[in-house]
Amino acid sequence: MVADESNYGWNGRFERLHFKVAWTVVPAGRAVIQARQPEPDRARFKIKACTNQALDVFHKVRDKILARTRLTGDGLRAHSYRIIRREGDDREKKALRFGDGGLVHTKDLRTGKTDYFPVESATVDVLTALYATRRRALEDGQKIRIPVFDDEQSYDLVVDVVGRERLDTVFGEDTPTVKVRPRLKTDGVFSRKGKLWVWFTDDRRHIPVRMESEIAIGSVTARLTALHRAAGQDKPGACR
Repeated sequence: MVADESNYGWNGRFERLHFKVAWTVVPAGRAVIQARQPEPDRARFKIKACTNQALDVFHKVRDKILARTRLTGDGLRAHSYRIIRREGDDREKKALRFGDGGLVHTKDLRTGKTDYFPVESATVDVLTALYATRRRALEDGQKIRIPVFDDEQSYDLVVDVVGRERLDTVFGEDTPTVKVRPRLKTDGVFSRKGKLWVWFTDDRRHIPVRMESEIAIGSVTARLTALHRAAGQDKPGACR
């Protein structure tokens, strides 16, 4: 069942989420996820992620993703997507534009190479897919399918709603949460090599409070440490 999307998820106002990232049990860095609505029918989503000074010596990460999205009566519709990724020796700088005719225009900002890919009309980028997931009811056993385009691949992202758990979070001890498993087929921020899980608050906001992913060695966990709902508020731990 698909719930009324206006009743769940991000409410259209400013939201900045701060996360502490750990590699297994070792403090590894920070991540910030931000959403704002510059116009009534537009949204801008942004992620920044970085390792701390200790991890920079071994595997420096400086990632930034910006997604511009349209808010329509049929839900979120991707408009453009830009990624700047630096993970160790790996570099990526690309821009995508989602057209109304079922085409995605891609441009490698390092080489200038451009290309076009046919996609479903409702296809979104992986960052917009996070907010599209938050807008669902998230019922136990539910399988959500979201058409996405990422890394020159178009596929149905399946999000399994695993169940309910209680966690100690920034909102208090024993916070009710809902656990989901997005079955991503491409790497993203803090590249994954295996399974990914996300825990949202079990309320209408569906705020992500914990994310855990497998990597080549061990796992990476991101825990929400602060939430700001005004653009002028402090930015603790923002990546530089």
